[in-house]
Amino acid sequence: MVGDYMTEAELLHLSFATNEAMMAVFSMFFAIVSAYLAGLYFFLNRSPMTIKVLAFGVLSAAFLFLGQAMAGIEARATGIIKAWKSIADPVTGIRDLEQLAIPLPLQLVM
Repeated sequence: MVGDYMTEAELLHLSFATNEAMMAVFSMFFAIVSAYLAGLYFFLNRSPMTIKVLAFGVLSAAFLFLGQAMAGIEARATGIIKAWKSIADPVTGIRDLEQLAIPLPLQLVM
């Protein structure tokens, strides 16, 4: 059916939105690490062990959340790339959207 396919403009818009989501998760990662390091330096070095363990647990949970978010974004990006490849002759002249995908070394880490 014709109504089941997305247009080239919609796919291009989704590719930009996926890039924005990736950058947002990446910036959250740096913000969390920076806050943890600052807290470790200024507050946690004098704190009891229970507070240190709690802070590490919260940091670990945040990393798990970010990893799950990035895995979801990667699945969506892969779908967008596959849909773009089904376009026979794109009007924009862009042949592929492979730059959207997370590089293979980072995929192996996740």
